Amino acid sequence: MSPQEINVMLRNLFNGNGVDLKGFKIKADSPLDTKITCTNNTTTIIFADNLPRVEIVKLFTIKCYIEQIVLGQEGGSIKIKNFPDINFGYDSNSLLDFLGKNISYNFGSMDNEIERKYGNGDKEKIAKKCLQYAQEWSRISMSAGVSFADSDSCKRKALRKDCYDFVRENVEEDVKYKYKSVFITFILITVILPAIISWVVGKILDELFN
Repeated sequence: MSPQEINVMLRNLFNGNGVDLKGFKIKADSPLDTKITCTNNTTTIIFADNLPRVEIVKLFTIKCYIEQIVLGQEGGSIKIKNFPDINFGYDSNSLLDFLGKNISYNFGSMDNEIERKYGNGDKEKIAKKCLQYAQEWSRISMSAGVSFADSDSCKRKALRKDCYDFVRENVEEDVKYKYKSVFITFILITVILPAIISWVVGKILDELFN
């Protein structure tokens, strides 16, 4: 890659266009603060405040934030916020193959259950949005090698927290964008949303654990 190509790639990384990898966008906000350490043939890149993000576009956009990258002799790993670590080799396609992997799992239909519980309104729409994010979090975690059924109680507690935090982070952003009233947004985020997320995440993970 020439210096000019590197410059274009970095400009795209920061200008909102993103770096496109098989349909996955890598984006970052400038300035991007990093700490780089090299010990025992291992290089570790730790990101600070403005975490770079991976945007996966399906029926909706999933945003995953990269906290750390470790590069060893034969491969490396990526630590993503609220997700298990992703390990990869230096084969040029190994990481892209992982990102493109689509785990098929039948979660069962919760749509009718959501409609019965929340009715036809804003709560129902928010619950279905939470369901979408929780299902995608589960699929990505399974593709990273998480065996939900074999997890002990401590691991299950950590997985529930990661899933809850990921769903809340994404749905909060959607709520803030959609609802212009400060009061309505405050009530949704502080009172209604936590209860809905807890219920949806509990349903999804109980099914995976069992």
